[in-house]
Amino acid sequence: MQEMIEKWSAALEKVEHQLRELSELPESVLVARPEPKAWSVVEIVEHLNKTSDAYIPLIRAGLDKCLSGTENEYNPGFIQKWFIQFVSPENTIKLPTIKLFSPAKKLDVNATFALFFERQQMFKHIVRDCKNKRINSSRFGSPASPLLRFTVAEAMDLQVNHELRHLGQIMRTIDSLEHS
Repeated sequence: MQEMIEKWSAALEKVEHQLRELSELPESVLVARPEPKAWSVVEIVEHLNKTSDAYIPLIRAGLDKCLSGTENEYNPGFIQKWFIQFVSPENTIKLPTIKLFSPAKKLDVNATFALFFERQQMFKHIVRDCKNKRINSSRFGSPASPLLRFTVAEAMDLQVNHELRHLGQIMRTIDSLEHS
């Protein structure tokens, strides 16, 4: 499990580092859509903010209920594993977004990035706190569907994979804008 926690920590650092660099791009690039129905960079970041806002309180509450100690294994449930793979960077299928996680129509670029960096710090604190907890010992309902229940470990894996997936989308968006 410690290996998984280190993987999450490294991935969160990678996403934050790359988005800090990208946040310095001209606003015209950050708000441009590569296609009319595609999201801009700032809309993707806003989507990440919305998912973070929904999951962070649930993960934190779940973590507070976890037993003290450490675990040796991370074995997500069948449905949870499928869901994590569904939002992972390796899945190239375009996925629909539920309204709860859709970006707002008008966005302040600086405020959107600032909120993202605040949420990253929250995730980093959660990862740090996972090191001394049995993070498979507590479950909670997903904000997308309360019938889908996650352990803290599964939810963190979901969120980290989701961020990596959208980092790839952001990079493809910028690449597309540069070559159009």
